[in-house]
Amino acid sequence: MSKTKFTPGPWQYAANTVYKLNEGRVNHFWLNVSATSNGASEIEQEANAALIAAAPEMYQEIEGDIKRIEAQMMFKTDADETLPGLIDLRDRKLALLARARGES
Repeated sequence: MSKTKFTPGPWQYAANTVYKLNEGRVNHFWLNVSATSNGASEIEQEANAALIAAAPEMYQEIEGDIKRIEAQMMFKTDADETLPGLIDLRDRKLALLARARGES
């Protein structure tokens, strides 16, 4: 996997704005989703901010999923009928992380 280039979490949101936290305190303003809302309602803007703020944790969870899948794959043989499904699942998760890094 490639190294991430995005600002590491945790991120938090309030009033349609995503902030980077540093030791529980706001370190700096990161993104105001209402500035790019394109007519989204306030509820949608708040939901967008929540989704963006959760992104670093989701990324880490997917990285953990990949490690667990690869650990399962180590105990499979080519004859195991579950191996192709595990390979496909791992590859989809790898592609998702590549997309999040802007690589595809």
